[in-house]
Amino acid sequence: MGRVDMDRVLKGAWEALNWNVDTLKSTGRVYGEDREIRESVLFLLWEAGAYTNHEIGELFAIGSSAVSHIA
Repeated sequence: MGRVDMDRVLKGAWEALNWNVDTLKSTGRVYGEDREIRESVLFLLWEAGAYTNHEIGELFAIGSSAVSHIA
C-alpha cells in the first residue's frame, strides 16, 4: 500500500464537507462540528497507516499522544 497524500485527503474533506482547512490546522481547541470533522480526517489518515502519529500530530498542531487518543 502506498503513502496517502495528506494534502489530497484534506482537500477532499474540505470539498466534501464544505469546510475550511485552516480551521483544521489551527492551534488550540476546536469545538463542535469543526472538532468532529478534524477528528474524522485525523482518523482517516491514521487508519491508512501511512503516517506516524508524530507526522499526523504535526499537521493538526497536536501531540502524538493526542493522535493516539483520538484515533
